[in-house]
Amino acid sequence: MLRYFILFPDMRVNCQLVLMTWMVVLVTASSQDACNSYDNIHLPILNFTAMALLTELPTNMNADITKLVACHTKLSVVTNSTFTSTRKLEVIILRHNEISQVETGAFMSLQMLEEVDLGYNRIEYIDENLFRKNINLYQLNLEHNSISRFHPNVLKYATDFFRLTIGGNKIKELHAYTFKNSSALMEIDLSRNVISELDGRIFLHNGKINALDLSSNEIAILHPNIFRYAVVLTHLDISHNKIQSLEVNLFSNNKDIKTLDLSSNLIEHVDPNIFKYNTRMENLNMSKNQLTSLNKDIFSQNTGIKSIDMSCNSIRYIHNETFRMNKMLTLLNMRKNNLTRVWEELLSSNNKLKIIDFSDNGITNIDQKAFLKNCELERVNLSTNSIKQLSPDTFEANANLTDVDLSYNRITELDRNIFSKTRIKTLSLRGNMLKIEANMSLFTATVLEIIDLGSCCITSLPSNTFRDMLSLRVLLLDNNLLKLPGQADPNDNVFSGLHNLTKLDLSVNEISQIGADILSGVRGLKLLNLSSNPIMCTKYASEDHDVQNWCSTRNVQCVAKCYSVAASSTNCINTASDSERTPHNMQTETYRNVHSPFPGTSNAGLGDGAFTGTEKGVSLEVVLRSESIRTENFSNVHSTFSGTSNADLRDSAVVGTEEGVSLEVLLWGACGVVFFALITAVAVVTIIIFKTRRRPPVTSV
Repeated sequence: MLRYFILFPDMRVNCQLVLMTWMVVLVTASSQDACNSYDNIHLPILNFTAMALLTELPTNMNADITKLVACHTKLSVVTNSTFTSTRKLEVIILRHNEISQVETGAFMSLQMLEEVDLGYNRIEYIDENLFRKNINLYQLNLEHNSISRFHPNVLKYATDFFRLTIGGNKIKELHAYTFKNSSALMEIDLSRNVISELDGRIFLHNGKINALDLSSNEIAILHPNIFRYAVVLTHLDISHNKIQSLEVNLFSNNKDIKTLDLSSNLIEHVDPNIFKYNTRMENLNMSKNQLTSLNKDIFSQNTGIKSIDMSCNSIRYIHNETFRMNKMLTLLNMRKNNLTRVWEELLSSNNKLKIIDFSDNGITNIDQKAFLKNCELERVNLSTNSIKQLSPDTFEANANLTDVDLSYNRITELDRNIFSKTRIKTLSLRGNMLKIEANMSLFTATVLEIIDLGSCCITSLPSNTFRDMLSLRVLLLDNNLLKLPGQADPNDNVFSGLHNLTKLDLSVNEISQIGADILSGVRGLKLLNLSSNPIMCTKYASEDHDVQNWCSTRNVQCVAKCYSVAASSTNCINTASDSERTPHNMQTETYRNVHSPFPGTSNAGLGDGAFTGTEKGVSLEVVLRSESIRTENFSNVHSTFSGTSNADLRDSAVVGTEEGVSLEVLLWGACGVVFFALITAVAVVTIIIFKTRRRPPVTSV
């Protein structure tokens, strides 16, 4: 770390300033942004980051430094004399300051300058001669300023310039020849401006562009030739604009394009030949548009495509041959459309498919062999539809299937062997109207770890309900009509074989008594939620210490919060009526908006968990709160596209660790370690300063 220590030619510089700078660098070194990255540790670096009182850069800086960093300060202007003593500078990073003016001659003396980052300031204007003498400049970042005009001559003299970032400004238009003198340009970021139209010649001289970001502007029309000369373009983002239509030959010259994002526009129709020449395309995002159908030939030439996201459109019809040529397709997102059926032939050619999302449609029927050819299928999301039943053979060929979400449909029963040939680990049936049959295991799923049976109107659980699901770790039974027996055989009850169970949610049921032995076989239980049950939330609850004693003697975190909610039966009635009315417009969208595979298109997050836990030594917490409980907590046990289990996130909501370690103790311990490290660093730096004072001045960093 000492190589970043600041040394000035004048060793009389205030020692406190040096010490403060060192400590700031030490504390912020973990950050990976441009302000704290050291790409070449052998270069002399001067770092003023986070010196909040710094209003101007000193004029007597070390003449040998090659990189200058000053972020999160009060700098307001870069003058013509700022860098007169540092002619060897190659990199200047002045992010997150208050700079409103950069004088025309500020960089005139820096002929070795290669990279300038002025992002997150208050700059309104860049003079066309600002970089006139910087012929070696190859990277400029002006993001998040207030620039409204970018002069075509700004980059005129930097012949090898290849990366421009000017997103997050107030640019409304660009001259047709803005990039005429920058033929080496490879990456351009114009996102988050207010551009409404681009001249068709703007990229005429930029044949080397491989990444172009035009997202989050107000573009309504794209000129047919705008991308004609970007022949090596591989990544194009035009999302979050106002585009209504696409010319059939718009991408005809972009044969190398791999990732194309057209999401969040107003596109109603695309020509079947729109992607005809994009034979190397791998990722396509057209979510959040107004498409109503998919032609059978639209992807016929995209044989290498791996990811297609058509979610949040109004698609009612997909031709059975639409995906027939997409042999490499691994991810298909059709969430939140108006589909009513998944036909057998639709995915019959896609044996590489791993993730499928047909949630939040109006699907009533899944053909028996709809997934027969998808032998590598791992995750399926069919939630929030109108499915009443599934064939016992629906997942017969999906041996790799691990996650299934069938929540919020109209399912009353499923064949107990429907998952027997899979490796299912996470299953959600929340919000259905399940009938639990006596003397029969609910499913044969020997490796199932997480199951969500919340809001299913379950009234009782026969002793063998989970007999063939003995690997269960998380069992969610909240928001039902469940009652438990006052006495139970410790070796033959519904929970007796679940030795791996660590979390059990029984909140918002009608449990008025719990037999002392009903959970005795669940040896690994760490968390039990009994919130909003009569046993804990009546005026007699405080007089009954059986539950408290049971928890305290087994080191189980028990939660019993009491909410002012309607009866569980009302919740079941509401669930049923909602399913009958608009099954694909339920409030569960809050939890099921899956993450898109494209950056920046992550959808809504998860709700608060029912599990909260207590600190070690507190066996039971009874809290009276006047608020409405959210009956769909963790409705989607697994977020299909994020790769993150909601149940795992629910686990993380527990206060403290599974072993009951107090969070407060951990925090105090962490603070102690940090404080000790800072004291040690101050001592070491002080010694070095005094030793350095005895030697002749040095110029290394």
